Amino acid sequence: MTDKKFSDLEEFMQQQQNYFASEFDRIQQRVREDPSLAGAQAEENWAQLLRDWLPHTYHVVTRGRIISPVGVTTPEVDVLVLHPSYPKYLLNKKYYLSGGVVAGFECKLTLRRTQLGKIISTCARVKEVGGGALAYSDDFDHCFPLFGVLSHSQQISKQEHPIDVALEIGWALKDEIAKQLHSPVTVPDMVCIADFATIYREYSANALRFGEACALHDGVDGADDVHRKRVSYSWATPTPARPGSSLAWLVKRLMMELTTVDPSLERLHRHYDDAISTSSHCGQYIILRRKPLEPPESSLSDL
Repeated sequence: MTDKKFSDLEEFMQQQQNYFASEFDRIQQRVREDPSLAGAQAEENWAQLLRDWLPHTYHVVTRGRIISPVGVTTPEVDVLVLHPSYPKYLLNKKYYLSGGVVAGFECKLTLRRTQLGKIISTCARVKEVGGGALAYSDDFDHCFPLFGVLSHSQQISKQEHPIDVALEIGWALKDEIAKQLHSPVTVPDMVCIADFATIYREYSANALRFGEACALHDGVDGADDVHRKRVSYSWATPTPARPGSSLAWLVKRLMMELTTVDPSLERLHRHYDDAISTSSHCGQYIILRRKPLEPPESSLSDL
């Protein structure tokens, strides 16, 4: 038996990583001629990746809005993933029923800091319209629909090492979320920069790991730590041995999240979990909220 540095699944993801690098170069050459078309091509790249790697029963569509049972809609979302049970007749209607949407993604050719504000506000709206009352409960380990950002590359950080890039993007996210004062459940679930890192959120109701130091950073009394929720962002970055790990971790994370609403994916998720190495997983940074978010007094139709 031949010893391999990494699994067959990781080799396939490396092929995907190489394709994304070539697509970025191709689209970038003509982005000045037609920025809108370049953006559409980037969206299609990501939509096709999801079609290729998620179970074939899931529907992946582009450019649509999510609509609640009372008719409230979200801003347009670049890519949406629909549950296998979604009605076939409604697949091309561009207003997608909130009960059938499992994930939404904003797609960028190059992610910039100036885009984060709109991304965070769109995410909050998607979570509110798509998740309803769940967005205001204490049980928010998996608040659907998932929301993420998918980008071929980025201009937020000028660092060269993927870990440094992940750190800087994470702190930029933290700063923007703090400006908008959103609940932990309305923050992005994942950010994938194809050539650098996949950043993903994790929730905890425990006391803060870093105690007063983190609390004071947010300008609140450290004694209140135990009463507040915690959101952390962790990241997986490519290494010389595993250069395709950014996309691999995106797929792995999506499968883990989808398993919570689709138990039939459990065996496949376990395979992904075993085959995709955790050696490139490191670090986290903390996002606090100062007090529990209260449900809105009005219904979603009044938002």
